[in-house]
Amino acid sequence: MKIMMIDPWGINNIFFYTNGLCSSIAKYEDLTLVTNCYYKAIADAKYNIMPIFFRISEKMNSNKLRKIIRGIEYIYSYKKIINELKSKHYDVVHIQWLLQYKIDIYFLKEIRKYCKKIVYTAHNVLPHINGEQYMNDLKIIYGLVDTIVLHGESIKKEFIHLFGEFENKIVIQRHGTYLNQNTQYDINEVEQSIIDKVQKYHWICIFFGGVFYSKGVDRLAKIWLEHFKNEDKLLIIAGRKYAEYKELDALEEDINKCSNILYINRYVEDNLLNYLINKSDIILLPYRHASMSGVIFTAAEFKKMALFTDTGAIAEYIIDGENSFVVENQDEVFGKKLKYISSHLSKKVLAAGGNKFHEYIINNYSWNNIAKKLIEDAYNEI
Repeated sequence: MKIMMIDPWGINNIFFYTNGLCSSIAKYEDLTLVTNCYYKAIADAKYNIMPIFFRISEKMNSNKLRKIIRGIEYIYSYKKIINELKSKHYDVVHIQWLLQYKIDIYFLKEIRKYCKKIVYTAHNVLPHINGEQYMNDLKIIYGLVDTIVLHGESIKKEFIHLFGEFENKIVIQRHGTYLNQNTQYDINEVEQSIIDKVQKYHWICIFFGGVFYSKGVDRLAKIWLEHFKNEDKLLIIAGRKYAEYKELDALEEDINKCSNILYINRYVEDNLLNYLINKSDIILLPYRHASMSGVIFTAAEFKKMALFTDTGAIAEYIIDGENSFVVENQDEVFGKKLKYISSHLSKKVLAAGGNKFHEYIINNYSWNNIAKKLIEDAYNEI
């Protein structure tokens, strides 16, 4: 079977997902990955790679000009995809991310003409930011594709609630382990002021990733400011804040004044992030809404336990109390659990739980098994 996988992003932490899935599918089928120009293929990759997305805009600073150029590049890349489909026979086109829904609808209609089946992975049932406004576009998209891949049973329930007419198209495909993620760092490349701050505290917790309302960073900051402000504990918030996050904007003055919060509001490069995660005792995910999170697999690679709110399919990937913690999606409950963990569980206990988490993810979320099931459930039914 000849398969085209489309992942316009394909870099940073998304690479580990894309490479794990593609490497395993390629053991059984002929796979071509169409992806970002800066995708770094592993040396022994058995799949073909077409790196065509975002050659110019990927290296630009975020501004209006970048947005315009990125849109032009996106259209240009999909025209190249259509030409590839016209010239070569593909059985399945599997799209991991759609980034411009109005444009995507047009190209999905074109793709249908040149393959037997379109598979689409809905990593999030609705986009994290202003998701409700895209409902009509998503209904059209879900109507155009043949199979919709979701990462868990809880996400399936959410999907059916919003888009029940497409229930018969759903296939569950688990998210797999992050293979060979680099967890090392060079201390000489870390800012001394950050090292000094981290070394002052006995107990450290971290949130990292994109910062916007659904991620719940404002609720975490409130909890910390109310209950942990004067303790020998450090909260690290590391990641770029997206626009229109007024709930966090209102807290930033207090956050910046709080001596035991390290707030790094920018894209955090791998070396610094690896240092911060390694120095932390637990990873925090105070999400208001999420279908799934790759942070689960980063935490497992770093052998760290995590504290999650019960959103999406996250709880399906952990053993609560043994290798991580999951609580009701409420500020008070999250705060109480964080207080209990930081006061009653030793660093040794948390480290042991992190080791268990690492082993659990490796043993239960093998990409090889995931790929075989995906081929059987989503690709073979043509």
